[in-house]
Amino acid sequence: MFSEKNCVPLMINIIFVKVILTFPKAVVENSGNAAWIQLIYNTLLALLFFCAVIHIYNRKKNIIEVAEINGGKPLKLAAGIIVILVLIINAVPVIRMFPESVKTVLLQDMNTEIIVLVTAVAAALGAYLGIEALGRIHRIFLPVAAIVFLAFILMLIPHYKIVNINPIFGNGLKKILVNGVNSLSLFSDLIILNLLIPYTKNLDVVKKSGRLAIITAGAAAVVTTTAYCLSFSYPASAYFIMPVYQMSRLVNISNFFSRFEALFEFVWSILTLLYASTYLYMISYAVQITLSLKFLKPLIFPVTIIVFMISLLPLSMMEMMQWNNMIGSFSYIPVFVLLLIFGRVWRKKKTQSQIK
Repeated sequence: MFSEKNCVPLMINIIFVKVILTFPKAVVENSGNAAWIQLIYNTLLALLFFCAVIHIYNRKKNIIEVAEINGGKPLKLAAGIIVILVLIINAVPVIRMFPESVKTVLLQDMNTEIIVLVTAVAAALGAYLGIEALGRIHRIFLPVAAIVFLAFILMLIPHYKIVNINPIFGNGLKKILVNGVNSLSLFSDLIILNLLIPYTKNLDVVKKSGRLAIITAGAAAVVTTTAYCLSFSYPASAYFIMPVYQMSRLVNISNFFSRFEALFEFVWSILTLLYASTYLYMISYAVQITLSLKFLKPLIFPVTIIVFMISLLPLSMMEMMQWNNMIGSFSYIPVFVLLLIFGRVWRKKKTQSQIK
């Protein structure tokens, strides 16, 4: 069984990895200096949506299985396809941007294709270990990453300038409250928590894990984005492709420790590989239950090839980010709609059966 101790670190990492790579850029582009306020707003909205969904979703089966209960195999197939597409849309930008960041920071002279191949092999091997093993690895490594992250934020203090977050509401309340809703895509990875329901002992594990993951990952995202806004003035902060990397370059502790970004890259490399392995496993799992297949592990290799090939379709990292802004920003919509519809349908059916 997948315990809360393993589930919470896994979900925190799944949500936060996007923040480490490029997410602050999109938020700053929308809200300017008030990006940190937008993320507080997004975190509260995500928590509200999650509590609403979990209130009506009272079945120890994931969304694809519940779809089959309510509408048979046709509805199961439709729900499965939507879930698989959402998972791929969530995973592809991170899987593409990670090799690019490794090349930029550590391996400037190595071909991107080689880095992608090594990443694919490492992620596939991680997925082959299984979700329980991945949960335990998250549980072990996440505290280490948290310590490095906290040290990183503290070492940036000399570079913080309060004037950089003025005016306090950035590009305006309309940008924050209306356009900022699209940033809920940061929490669209919660679909994985729903798929993990059969692996857990009961729904209490899912409820507690979801709430803790949203609050913790949201708080980390707010702290990171606030640090970014304090470190760089707007509009210059809207042009950095990898905001956290730019922040890490500011850390310089004498000649002995002048390349903190290399250490930070090592930590986020492990976190991103765990992210990729988790997604490859969950996509394979979604395909397995959608098509009612007996075995999961034989699917990992072809799923890895397909996902990594899709990630290479954009010709550049900027094109990948544009694609993600156009499509990925709305990936939270089918997630919440499916959970609300199927959760409500199941609740209605259960009530009717009790009356009879």
